[in-house]
This record gives sequence, C-alpha cells and structure tokens, in this order.
Amino acid sequence: MKLFELLNNQKTDERIAQIVQFVGTDNDLFQELMTLFFEGSNRISHTASWVILQLVEENP
Repeated sequence: MKLFELLNNQKTDERIAQIVQFVGTDNDLFQELMTLFFEGSNRISHTASWVILQLVEENP
C-alpha cells in the first residue's frame, strides 16, 4: 500500500502506528511523508503531522 493511500484512510491510533512502522527509518519514505505534509490536502497534512510527531519521538 502506498504512503498516500495510508494517509488518506481514516485516522485512528492503529492507522498512525501502522504508518509509523511502514516509514520506520527509511529516508526516502520520510522524504515522501514530508512532501505530502507540505503539499497535500488538509486531511493528508493533518494525518502526516501525527505520523511525523511519532517518528521524531521514536527516532530523535
């Protein structure tokens, strides 16, 4: 499943955890996540922000 599709689904704690695990420490996926955060719709940006927060807390 692509990152955009994951972000576009309903935002739940389980979905956020799934995306965090999917992105992990992959720099390319993190870059894609940041691009979606800055250039995506409000819904995508909002969900991406939750994922980014979790990733940064887990991988300072």
